[in-house]
Amino acid sequence: MIYFLTALCVVFYAQMVFRFWLAVHRQAASSFLQATHTDQFTFDIIGLGFGAGAFFWWAYDGLNFTFPVIGRDAFASWECTLYAVCFMCASLVVGYFNGRERFTNPTHAGIDEAALRWCATRYLITAAEMAHKLETMQRHQARPEAPRSGRIIDAGVQEVRK
Repeated sequence: MIYFLTALCVVFYAQMVFRFWLAVHRQAASSFLQATHTDQFTFDIIGLGFGAGAFFWWAYDGLNFTFPVIGRDAFASWECTLYAVCFMCASLVVGYFNGRERFTNPTHAGIDEAALRWCATRYLITAAEMAHKLETMQRHQARPEAPRSGRIIDAGVQEVRK
């Protein structure tokens, strides 16, 4: 029963992540946003990796799935259950802190709206940053050069000592 609830939580989080990035991809903005905001995509992958860890422990305990390095009797059933719940909690914590602004309305239309809102926000932030940089550059180029204070060293003059 615990494995079922763990799997339900992980699948719910995974489908929200997949649907969000699919909606971003449908808006033809995925290449720009994945290139400029790699942290969000990377943390989604990390959260899904923790979710896959929960499924591994379920498979290890329930389906007798093992790796050659890990023996069959290395872990008890309660340990596998504890590890699966810990991985599920880690997946949800990463998803909560990474996707607070994106997963506000986890309905079918809500994910598309959240993706559109997220893309528009990222484009507006990028446009505002570029406008500020251009304004600063133009202001810097238009100001008159202030006379420099301090010593001017002429490289062509030789120093002569007495």
